[in-house]
Amino acid sequence: MALVLDTVGPVFAVIALGYLLAGRRALDLPTLSNLAILVTSPALMFSVLSGSELVATQWAVLAGGTVFVAAGAAVLALA
Repeated sequence: MALVLDTVGPVFAVIALGYLLAGRRALDLPTLSNLAILVTSPALMFSVLSGSELVATQWAVLAGGTVFVAAGAAVLALA
């Protein structure tokens, strides 16, 4: 039973999310692209990183890259 719920649950969650979003605003291309970038990309990153085995040096490189990207975005936002 758990296997069925693990398989079918996300499908119904996406259907419910689409139903809720369609009732609140029109689902045009910019809305869908924002949803894809702001919701599904971080979820994919979390899913990939939670299933991987990283040693301390790899975590340091990942953290350094994150700081670099955030700092670059801050510089671009302030420029």
